[in-house]
Amino acid sequence: MSFPTVYTRQRSLLLAEAEKSQMESNLTQVRVKGEVKKIFYDILVLQEKEKLLLYADSIYAEFLKKASLRFEKGETNLLEKTAAETQAKQIGIQLQQLQTDLTISVRNFNTLLNTQQPVIPEIQDIKIPALLSTDNSNLIESPILIVYEKDIVISQRNWQFQKSKLLPDLMFGYNNQSIIGFQNVDGTEKYYGSAKRFNSVQVGIGIPLSAGPQNSRIKAAKTQILQAQVNFDLIKQQLTTAYQNTIEQYNIQWRNVRAYETGLLNNAETIFKIANLQYQNGEINYLEWVMVINQAISVKSTYVEAVQELNQLSIRLETLTFIN
Repeated sequence: MSFPTVYTRQRSLLLAEAEKSQMESNLTQVRVKGEVKKIFYDILVLQEKEKLLLYADSIYAEFLKKASLRFEKGETNLLEKTAAETQAKQIGIQLQQLQTDLTISVRNFNTLLNTQQPVIPEIQDIKIPALLSTDNSNLIESPILIVYEKDIVISQRNWQFQKSKLLPDLMFGYNNQSIIGFQNVDGTEKYYGSAKRFNSVQVGIGIPLSAGPQNSRIKAAKTQILQAQVNFDLIKQQLTTAYQNTIEQYNIQWRNVRAYETGLLNNAETIFKIANLQYQNGEINYLEWVMVINQAISVKSTYVEAVQELNQLSIRLETLTFIN
């Protein structure tokens, strides 16, 4: 058998490659988990948008009904009726498109879950809870970075393995056998049974005869180390930059969402109440009421979209830092 240096280094190389495969599998799991979470919250957002559009659709349907009746009685001109028809059709188109998007998202969600029974996320808070930490030190645990780091280890071990092929191989052989029958030993015939064992040892040194091709492999392996280090440094810088940009966007978007939650949404509710009261008291006509209510709906819709953007930024940060 051969001296274990070459074998040991080859085995070390294969172990590093196996570890990289496991890291790539972990990275895939992180990405799939992030995608599942993204679609989950996207569905919640779409459900919230659907409620707003259904409410708006009912408003404009009633608006169109009253505008058509007023037009038939000659109480209004064609402009009000046409405006009501246009608004109603636009809301209908938006609602149809949203419901199609919702159906597709639910289907994709169940595909990722690989489930036989359809699963639809339950209604809950559409906003992902705020991140407890935004420390970029978590980047060192990023599965993306770990994969590139493992490339450095693999290239280093391959270089050591290639170098070991130029070392002399110590050959060591051991033989143990029995010889049954009569044997001539020093001119005398002796009988040997199966219990009698004969041992022999062989020792030798194997020296490579041609080092040229192997030297080329060693140089190539050395170059791979440098390239792996360059790739690692580059991806680390890209991750750091991506994290810094994302956390800045996240902080800004968080403030935007909080602005809606601490003021704008309350204003929208106030608009609903005052507009309904004024319409009931005859202080504003139906067209004016619809325009004001539409403004309040727009505020709520913009808030939902702001939350969706915040959720996407949150999931991106979690994926970059492997904290989900």
